[in-house]
Amino acid sequence: MRYGRKMFNETLKCAIDREDYEAVELLIALARENMCLACVMCEDYLAAKSSKGRRKVIDRIPEHIAMLQARAANGGVDPEQN
Repeated sequence: MRYGRKMFNETLKCAIDREDYEAVELLIALARENMCLACVMCEDYLAAKSSKGRRKVIDRIPEHIAMLQARAANGGVDPEQN
């Protein structure tokens, strides 16, 4: 499926069906920062076969949000390169 709002909404529906409300909240927060990255994480979430695999994906989202916010605060430059 192509990245974008449709893919994102389908992933949210899957997360809600699995009653993974934490995933829904984190994916929405990530999408507010960067929709393309949120779609990549959605793809990983959907590809995970077990709840443990989905948990790994969800646990990485706050790191991505922090990185994007730091990059935005730093004028669009990746903070790890400074």
